[in-house]
Amino acid sequence: MSTTSHSDSESTISSLSLPSPSSSVSGDCDCCQSIDEKAQQSLPVEEKKEITKIEADQFHTVIIIGAGPHGLAVAARLRESHPGALYTDLEHARIKWLRTSSSTQNEHRAPPKDHERTKKTPKHIALSSSWSTRKLVATCATPPSSACDIKVLDGTSDTWLGRWDGFFKGLGISHLRSPMFFHPCPAEVDAMVAYASRTGREKELVPIQGVVGKELSKHKRKKNHSKRIGQEVPINERSREDYHRPSTPLFRSFIQEEVIDRYNLSSLVTRTTVTSLSYGSLHIEGQDLCEGFVVDSLNPDGTTSRRGAKAFVIAIGPHERPAIPQVILREERGYTVKDPEETRKTIEGDGWCHSTCFSKPGFRFPNKELRARMRMGKEVRMAVIGGGLTSAQICEVALSRGVTHVTLICRSHIKIKHFDFPLTWVSKFANLSKMAFWHEEDPEKRLSMIKEARDGGSVNPTYWNVLKKAEREGKLDIHTRCEVRDARWDRQGKEWELMVGPVSKGTQGEEDVTTLKADFVVCSTGSMMSFDTIPFLQPLLKLHPIEVIGGLPNVTKDLQWNTVGGSNVEEGVGGIPCFVVGGYGMLELGPDGTNLSGTRHGADRVVSRLTSSSLSHLGIASSATRGELDGLGPGNNGKNRTRARWQQEKESRSGGADNFFKELGECEC
Repeated sequence: MSTTSHSDSESTISSLSLPSPSSSVSGDCDCCQSIDEKAQQSLPVEEKKEITKIEADQFHTVIIIGAGPHGLAVAARLRESHPGALYTDLEHARIKWLRTSSSTQNEHRAPPKDHERTKKTPKHIALSSSWSTRKLVATCATPPSSACDIKVLDGTSDTWLGRWDGFFKGLGISHLRSPMFFHPCPAEVDAMVAYASRTGREKELVPIQGVVGKELSKHKRKKNHSKRIGQEVPINERSREDYHRPSTPLFRSFIQEEVIDRYNLSSLVTRTTVTSLSYGSLHIEGQDLCEGFVVDSLNPDGTTSRRGAKAFVIAIGPHERPAIPQVILREERGYTVKDPEETRKTIEGDGWCHSTCFSKPGFRFPNKELRARMRMGKEVRMAVIGGGLTSAQICEVALSRGVTHVTLICRSHIKIKHFDFPLTWVSKFANLSKMAFWHEEDPEKRLSMIKEARDGGSVNPTYWNVLKKAEREGKLDIHTRCEVRDARWDRQGKEWELMVGPVSKGTQGEEDVTTLKADFVVCSTGSMMSFDTIPFLQPLLKLHPIEVIGGLPNVTKDLQWNTVGGSNVEEGVGGIPCFVVGGYGMLELGPDGTNLSGTRHGADRVVSRLTSSSLSHLGIASSATRGELDGLGPGNNGKNRTRARWQQEKESRSGGADNFFKELGECEC
């Protein structure tokens, strides 16, 4: 899903000084030399910039790194002319009706008969016939038009959601944790509900118990003055259909049919590991000099590639820095590992692995040594370190695949929550929490609000019941508020000896330590947010430093790169067109930025900025401009006006580019 850096990238690839390794442009080309020499001579000596040559077929309007849900949301949003964030169901229905009506009037038809002149189509029939565009009754026959060339780079797979699929398959996850309205489709929030209903797959939905139908009435709320509005169970009965968990096959079918196929995105992903990202002057074959991004990458076959882009979107997760207990690494290496780069490269070893291994192609769990012990009828003991949902899923899959006994070691008590964040962030009172977050301008305080809302790892009620059942059957031991003080690995006996004791709050005596033995250890300890240590970003960070708080970049409200000491990108002056979505955009998106619930929100912000007038030089058409291709533009009103004048007149009538109803009015021209 996300793209990771190759370990040998820093020594093998130069960010700017070398031409593209895959470039076919010869340095002896007279035309290229003359262009470069003229460009260099036109600059003062102290301001000369290095110019990077990019092949024409390797230059793209937008490059997205990461083929996960957040990268998919951005790509789909770039190709959606009428996103659900800007238009309601009724507005979409009216746009469709106006477009159909306009095209019908322009057709040359025989004059209607007298008895047909008085007939009027009932309004409910007109609306129902156009409702399919909003409810996704059928996939678009032809892909929506796109004004920009998109390229997606991913180090795991050449398909969308490659890491996601590997992780779900490796852990045998049958249903998502998220409700029905958490998805990356930009067309509408109810797209997955409509898809399940249309395809007759409602039986694959599992209701989320205890969140719907328990709200207080107004009368009871008045009697109970001690409770505030945001403290009650905040889900209405009307939202019951939204609070179901889709099955993994249903979600994957929905993504394929209603996002990837609908927006013609299947051919955009290329498997390659990005090793360097920089920004500077580019020379594209057959074009004038321009400013853009240089992206170097390492291909699976060992060759290297160089690409260029006008805009860049970072849609990766925090898996660049897996959080592995030092006691495990020390026993693996024989010394204390302090280098973050060395920690990043180590995710499995003899007798242990990190949870990120479950998403790797070809990873088998349990390994062949444990499977051999099982075939001989021997007991297999396993220890899982961590207290989140992934650790619970690993416990379940280990027991289901023949492990005799599992010990779960958690640093805190196990928190039981439906989602990674409280319901107040997604329910009918979500605006209260989000407005408080967005009104806070101090990024340090925002970070504190994020930590308070997420509160570490948690387990949903379904998997909590799975853990309790295994514990009652004697197959699972749960040690809460404990940590692994020390670990020793017997290389001959293939056995771990773990010294487990209470979480240290000072000096602890040896009598508090318990010794546990295990044949295998899984570190389900998550990953560390560390934006400024991502290897491929180092060339960009050197020339365009950005403030990093708690491992998260302090981006603008549009999720754009906010260079320290740079120009004010909020006003469209300066600033590089690099954007950050997903978990690394949480300082602007909020605590749910890293989850599926933050996909559409982040994509809307990025595309809104990319299509703004201040970035018009990028040549990315806005949704209103692309509406011309669908029959909504100035060509339908019979007036011969230039696009600039038409756009100016439209904004003056509609109240500005951000008016949600501007295109509805334009349709009626």
